[in-house]
Amino acid sequence: MIKDFFKKAVLVAFALVFLQADFYSIVSQAEQALDNWDFAQASKLAEQIKNELNFLNEQQELSAHFFLAQYWFYLGEYGKAKQELEWLKRRGDNLGTDFEQFYKRVAHLAELFENAHERSSTHFSIRWVDERDEILAEPALEVLEQAYRALSRVFGFEPTR
Repeated sequence: MIKDFFKKAVLVAFALVFLQADFYSIVSQAEQALDNWDFAQASKLAEQIKNELNFLNEQQELSAHFFLAQYWFYLGEYGKAKQELEWLKRRGDNLGTDFEQFYKRVAHLAELFENAHERSSTHFSIRWVDERDEILAEPALEVLEQAYRALSRVFGFEPTR
């Protein structure tokens, strides 16, 4: 009976170590996808990370929320990025100067674009705060779409949104 208990305990311990390594592998892949501007893959992995939030240990939670803050930042969702960073500030100890600088940048952008206007095309979104800038949105989107098509042909690659 004790022998069976120890076998089960060892199996559970191995499973937990495997799951922990698997989680960090997912976060690493997600960060790599962001670095490569592969937003389709980053979005899939971000969804997976969000679905696992309730099952993570404290260190994994910190990693998950920091990745999600970066993910929202890359997507231009500064308010959501700020929420993730604020979660980290409430729970993390001494997060360091890099974190604080990132937090300040995100908080500034979240405040700046909180009430911004936005217009989008197939591949781009433009935001502006001063209503006088609205006149620039359509021509800018047209030029960006033209550049997107030209550069996609030159490089033989179309990034995903």
